[in-house]
Amino acid sequence: MRTGRRRYPALPPRRTGEPTLPLINVVFLLLIFVLLTSAIEIPGPLTVDLAESRSAEGADPGHPLLFASADEMASRTAILSREALRAWVEENRPQTVVLHADRNLTASRLFTLVEDLRRLGVETVELAVTRQ
Repeated sequence: MRTGRRRYPALPPRRTGEPTLPLINVVFLLLIFVLLTSAIEIPGPLTVDLAESRSAEGADPGHPLLFASADEMASRTAILSREALRAWVEENRPQTVVLHADRNLTASRLFTLVEDLRRLGVETVELAVTRQ
């Protein structure tokens, strides 16, 4: 009888690949960074095609927004009639309003709208445009 150690077959060599856990951690950190630094804006009830400008300055994001198309006007949450616009101004009492006017809005309609806002007590109406 033989005595001694029993021999087992050799284990296959382990594959040493790149560890994926650090990559997953980096991806999640980037995702969190993007979510924290991005500004998510709720679209308005009207779709407007803004005019273009080469010398546009950024508007203060804290001002209330109004949207105006050729035949409708809206706040961020609702379509406004003339009476509803008066109620909106009385409720919010804005000093400055940023107006997102459609590029197809006629100049006379735009001036009428700005005059109406001024009569209701809005001191400054800023016109939103896109940069070229």
